Amino acid sequence: MLLSWKVVEKRIRKLVAEDKYLSPAGKEAYARYKEEEAQKALEKAQAVIERKTKVACKEAIERTISEKFDGYRLPKDTPDEVIRKYGSERVSYVLANTVMHLTHDGRFSPDNKAWAKEIEPYAKYENRDLIVSSHPAVLNGFINQTRRYMEQEKEIAAQQITIDGQLCLKIDEWKSEENNYVLGNSMQDNAFFYVLINENVHFEYDYKPSREEIENDYLNLIAMEDIDRHEAEVFSRIEGTEDVAETESRFSVEETSDAFEPGQDFAVWDHGREDYYIKEDGTIPTFETKEEAEHYLQSMEPDTSGHDVQKSVEEPAIEKPVKQPAPKIDKSNAVNFHITDDALGAGSAKEKFRRNIEAIRTLEKVESENRIATRSEQQILSQYVGWGGLADAFDESKSAWAGEYQQLKELLSSQEYASARESTLNAHYTSPAIIRSIYDTLDRMGFEKGNVLEPAMGIGNFFGMLPEKMQESRLYGVELDGITGRIARQLYPKADIKISGFEKTDYPNDFLMWQLAMCHLGSIRWQINNMIKIIS
Repeated sequence: MLLSWKVVEKRIRKLVAEDKYLSPAGKEAYARYKEEEAQKALEKAQAVIERKTKVACKEAIERTISEKFDGYRLPKDTPDEVIRKYGSERVSYVLANTVMHLTHDGRFSPDNKAWAKEIEPYAKYENRDLIVSSHPAVLNGFINQTRRYMEQEKEIAAQQITIDGQLCLKIDEWKSEENNYVLGNSMQDNAFFYVLINENVHFEYDYKPSREEIENDYLNLIAMEDIDRHEAEVFSRIEGTEDVAETESRFSVEETSDAFEPGQDFAVWDHGREDYYIKEDGTIPTFETKEEAEHYLQSMEPDTSGHDVQKSVEEPAIEKPVKQPAPKIDKSNAVNFHITDDALGAGSAKEKFRRNIEAIRTLEKVESENRIATRSEQQILSQYVGWGGLADAFDESKSAWAGEYQQLKELLSSQEYASARESTLNAHYTSPAIIRSIYDTLDRMGFEKGNVLEPAMGIGNFFGMLPEKMQESRLYGVELDGITGRIARQLYPKADIKISGFEKTDYPNDFLMWQLAMCHLGSIRWQINNMIKIIS
């Protein structure tokens, strides 16, 4: 049966209108075809625009030579304006095309002919409209100037460096006492000079400073940071409080430390105070067995004053929901982390930030699974260095740190974010090399084992560097910052670590043999619970 074309056309139009003409595969192929055709049309339009621009570039070269050539020579800056307007690549192409079409002309130097052939190997017929009509000898000089301009561009680009968001021309670079210094002159305003130190510290000057002046300014900055850090520690220990997550049980049964007498093996731990539960009469209830302690814990209930009191034995039984203690983490296979890398924590500001974020995410994963960190996870956690020197990550106006700023806002709670931001000028950690020197001194003094306290421990680098011959020592640590202290607990699960202000601790008299910490302000002494605790 034969159908007329009108019938066929009508049928096809109906199928198209009802979207039934093409199969699913056909529709996909048609969509790809339309996309390809659109891309071809775009490329064709761009080629037309580029062609017109190259013709305009050729005319600009002819016009510039005509205006600036005085019959004897071309000024040295003749091509500069044309290159800035049309770009080095486009100017080079027009000049190379001209030389290749006129390669027989001896007024072009052999060097320029070789240069032109590398850019455009052939004298294409369709490029005849891009031949510069200026005098070949004068044009040869114009080409020489253009090539010198481009060489200078490459040299300048190789010396460009961005310091504190400012594009600078590097004018000096040196190393002094393990610190790397780079001095740059602003390319936007050459009256200003910027200094980059160790890839994360920036200085700005409205004059060119000497090396000695820059090094002195950096030493003064480090000294002020140390002063601020220790002042912050003192004030935080006086005024700081420790919040407990609502989802965490406030009380749990824990083994007591060596400070207690035999038979006082278990006690109730108060997570709100990060210390042993104390009755209203000032005593700490202790028990010989864990069962006794758990029975005592079940008999406790909070009253409206915030203190926990024991139920009266005669009180009639009233069924009330009992808040169960948090599941106890299995530490039977726990191993303290050991630091072997003297370059621990070294790196650029961006590298330190990335490692901090990875450590926090690892910590949250481990805690959510209610377990201790594995060896590989401990390695990640050990790279956490806090936020000292990373103030740009908390500055919304720093475009170079926009991604990092957003990561912090998403990862940290508002309280954690505020704490981290405040620590950018005072959160610093002691390097392994310095810690090793301190232990060498203890070794020469004859110390082998005992009770060791680190009262402002950070993530516990002192514990991680504990020498093999001192491994029998019992370790005690105190850290005010929540995230830092939690990381320390995962790195050193066999140590007794409190997340608290140091002034809230109540270690018994004559309990500690050595207390380890770094302080650049001499000795700071606190009289707490009738015991002198010295940090030096």
